Formats: sequence, structure tokens, C-alpha cells
Amino acid sequence: MAQTEEERRVAILSRNKQWAKPNWKTTTFKTDKEEAEFQHWVKSKNIPFDPNDAHPDYDMRGYYKQLKTDPEAAKTMINPNDGKPHFTDEHKTPYHATFSNESKYATKQAPAWNEHDQLVTPKGQVLYSEVGGIGG
Repeated sequence: MAQTEEERRVAILSRNKQWAKPNWKTTTFKTDKEEAEFQHWVKSKNIPFDPNDAHPDYDMRGYYKQLKTDPEAAKTMINPNDGKPHFTDEHKTPYHATFSNESKYATKQAPAWNEHDQLVTPKGQVLYSEVGGIGG
């Protein structure tokens, strides 16, 4: 029987919480106007993000704030392995399958990307490989 989306998220969080900073929380806006601007940006740019998701795997609000204040740091790129747009790891939450030490929500001991596009734990276990079909 296939896992539901909620079961998948719970499993990912269960694995990743050991590497998450205590009491991490995604970004929120101080005003309804800021939230409305963000939601307009998501819709108008066709951003693959549900603003109503209670447990997002990516802090898109944090990314959006960074984009407004420091566009150079908030770049997207095309992933050479799958040809899809890729946002920085900085805003991945512990609900993300490829939560890494590059996330602002991660401890320094979190898994890291190696030169083979693999996400590897400090003990050497490959959790995800962009080219080898592991994880996801």
C-alpha cells in the first residue's frame, strides 16, 4: 500500500528532526498586506508552493523576504540533473526530503551534499542521490 502524502511527510520529519535546530519555525509576515503581496507573487510567478500548507517543506515566505532584500542571495537555478527550477537549500525545512546542512533550520551536523550530487549523513549514509535514484 502506497504512503499518503501526510505519512511521507511524517516519515521525513521523523528522520530529519535529529538535525533540525530546536524550536525552528517558518517565516511569517507582520501584516496582512505583506502576506497578500507574497500570495500574489506565488500565483503570478507560478511558484510551486501552497501558501495554506501547515507543514511546508520549503519556507517560501523566507525566500520571498530574502528575494526582496537581497536578490543576489535568493537566486534560483535550473537543476542540471532534472532540468527543473531549484531554490536554494537555505530555506528547506525539516519536512523536505533533501534537508541539508545548508538550511538555516539545520544544525551543522545535518547531511551535506557531496561532489556526486548525493545527500550524505555525517556517518556516510547516502540519503538521496539526484543521479542514482536513491531517496525522494
